[in-house]
Amino acid sequence: MEKTYQIKIWKIIQIIFYNLLVSFIPFVIIGEFLLQIPQIFPVTFLAIIFYTSISCFRKEIIIKRNKISYFNFAGEEKVLDIIKNDVRIVESVESHIKSLRIKVKRYLKFTENGKRYLKNISWITSKEGNELKIYIWKYKHLFKRKVGKYENDILEEKNFNIPIEKLAILKEMDIKIKFFVISIINFVIFISFSEKGTEKFIIHLIYAIIVETILIIFYIEYYSNMKEKIQKKLPQNITIDNLKIIIDKKEFYKSDVKKITMTGLKIMEKSYFKILDVPKVLIIESSIRKQKFLIVPSGVNAKWKYPEYVLLFKSVRNWCFENGVEFIINGY
Repeated sequence: MEKTYQIKIWKIIQIIFYNLLVSFIPFVIIGEFLLQIPQIFPVTFLAIIFYTSISCFRKEIIIKRNKISYFNFAGEEKVLDIIKNDVRIVESVESHIKSLRIKVKRYLKFTENGKRYLKNISWITSKEGNELKIYIWKYKHLFKRKVGKYENDILEEKNFNIPIEKLAILKEMDIKIKFFVISIINFVIFISFSEKGTEKFIIHLIYAIIVETILIIFYIEYYSNMKEKIQKKLPQNITIDNLKIIIDKKEFYKSDVKKITMTGLKIMEKSYFKILDVPKVLIIESSIRKQKFLIVPSGVNAKWKYPEYVLLFKSVRNWCFENGVEFIINGY
């Protein structure tokens, strides 16, 4: 297999706009932006275009069997052996409070002469990064099988019991907390725009009570039995053996399964309001059906509340590698 990943045009444009924004921040801070921009903008714009073009020119990664080659504008920079250099794809999460955004940076991590190195490859897309990550995982797994370094439990039957009641309660608590916060914010907003003892205050108070009543009715209508709804969606047991995956009473044999998609282990949304608010799902596609299973509901931190998800993820991933089933990561 040989595949090439190159930096996309839209990514270069994104870098240019980001660099332009950063370069003008000092002028905004000192209050001279409007006065300086006619003189500064052309020079800064051309300089950033030149710098970005040079730094992004011919950036590409080529994978061929056990080799990963990294190129930049100066030519071939590194040729890494997946096994000897212990190549990995890792991500780091950076928060930007002002923009309420979460930025995920991706790195090529490898060992050379006993030292660890990180090469920033954030210029590849999330999909490409996941493809590269899966390729490395799969190659290492099959290499271990080839040289007889199997982990003892690879072919053993594994059982995963999902704590459906615990996860349903946590989801219900998450909704109640959000509802309470929204209610408080709504009440404060209505009251803060009027003076106490005035007619305007009374009108705003009535509006606040009406909105709060609507929110309560909405909650009772849609979320009063949330615990029972979540419990019905979550599977109770997942069993994995060498031939099949069993989810409750549904069996998926390796000869029928074409593709499995799972939420990544480091899933993050792009907003603080949705951070870790992503459901962890398992999607199995066979020749005759496609089924989606909710493992951990949104609003529940799987890392702390269901840490077994990591082992489940790795078990399903290795099962796919062993049986020639396509495995895809959703998220990071």
